[in-house]
Amino acid sequence: MENSESFQEIQMAMKQAKKRRMYERYQTLYLYLQGTGVEQIAHTINRSAKTIKGYIKAYETDMHLRNSFNFVRTPKSSDTTIFYAK
Repeated sequence: MENSESFQEIQMAMKQAKKRRMYERYQTLYLYLQGTGVEQIAHTINRSAKTIKGYIKAYETDMHLRNSFNFVRTPKSSDTTIFYAK
């Protein structure tokens, strides 16, 4: 997926996020895709670097699965993630 598409999807998810933790996850990914370092992101959202790395790893794992296996995930009605295969 192209970075500009990722930025747009993440920005939309940030606006729609109802829970603070989900907003922080999207914010983390947005800053990470812009090139912001893990330590700076951790400071910005007041979370540990380990937590930030976990958010990034979850995102990268999901991206790898979609790219390697053409993984398509069916969203649940309560699911707030935006990482679906196109």
